[in-house]
Amino acid sequence: MKPSDRRLAQRFLLSIPVFVHEWKTMTPEKKVESVNISESGVYFETDTPPREGAAVQIRLEMPREITGDATAEWRCTGKVVGVRPTCSPGGSLGVGVRFDYYEIMRAPGPLPGPPFLALCAAGGDSGRGGGEPGHENRNRK
Repeated sequence: MKPSDRRLAQRFLLSIPVFVHEWKTMTPEKKVESVNISESGVYFETDTPPREGAAVQIRLEMPREITGDATAEWRCTGKVVGVRPTCSPGGSLGVGVRFDYYEIMRAPGPLPGPPFLALCAAGGDSGRGGGEPGHENRNRK
């Protein structure tokens, strides 16, 4: 097995809402459905993918099946590591994102909420984590 074929975390075939925004762009946040997900990344299909290598911000509710804890909102930054054609009708593209950093929001709050970009613009979450109570910051590098 090639090193690039090894997974860092177990992947789960799970369809959940994922909100994606390409970093430092004015394009609006898009809602997609995951195809599979793990603690280290997500794979989804879309008609309008971010470019390979792009930095993205992702919001999702990570389910208990993956973390073993109560469902919590994750705010992630990551890198698009692959964009490939799928076998799905309609010609969508599959997008793989590796999480580089994530913040776990323990305070209850259903998705969708204000987009991640709006939180940053409003002086809320800076994307760097602030060690605020109820939040966990995780660097994946």
